[in-house]
Amino acid sequence: MFLMQTRSKTPPYLHRHHLVFGLFMLLVLSTTYSHATERSIQVSANGKAYTTPEIAHFSVSFQNTSDIADDARKQSDAQVRSTLEALQAFSLDKQTLDSSQVILNPAYDYTDGKRKLLGYQVTRHLRFTLENLEQLESLIATLARNQIARLDQIRFDVHDDSTVRDEALQNASKKTQHAAKTLATSYGASLGGIVSVKHHIEDRRAPAPMHARAMSIESQSGKQSSSYEIKRLEFNARVEATFAIH
Repeated sequence: MFLMQTRSKTPPYLHRHHLVFGLFMLLVLSTTYSHATERSIQVSANGKAYTTPEIAHFSVSFQNTSDIADDARKQSDAQVRSTLEALQAFSLDKQTLDSSQVILNPAYDYTDGKRKLLGYQVTRHLRFTLENLEQLESLIATLARNQIARLDQIRFDVHDDSTVRDEALQNASKKTQHAAKTLATSYGASLGGIVSVKHHIEDRRAPAPMHARAMSIESQSGKQSSSYEIKRLEFNARVEATFAIH
């Protein structure tokens, strides 16, 4: 009686899978070892750049209260129209004129814990951009003579801030390179190439002088017009960089 022995054979495609998996694990282990043994240095720095303002963004509001909401709205509408007519004498960016926002709120009195309706308050907002800063003081004086508006904010700006932003970023980048070289040298190493870099840019656009911002223009109407000092715009960049060292 003869016994026949059979040998199980692994399908060829399984051999290929095992080979691919083995190569993958070898690559992972090699990469992990490479990262574990690679030396690097991390540095961060801030850079600044300045520029002169070219334009000013204005935010003005009008408030009226009446027993009848529609009466308060009509009063605000008339004040906005009067102000727009006065603004025609100035160099404004017409595309920035926006008087569409209207807020209607009931006004109550809570004396003795009881709520009593006093009327309705309508607020209209007017926003625009002055393109000629030499007219700044004259424009504020014109608004003051109206005695109907509240100057909420003046924010200085430039037409294109890309150049000054790049300058701030370059200044921060130079500082990281200098710091990295200094540290590498102090540890007896040589600086290699860049491994990774992160950056962030912020700007500090100058607000209006404190005596002109967020205060009633009506209260200035009887005072002599004062000069408004316009400060430079400051842009800040922060760079975090990782360099290889040898």
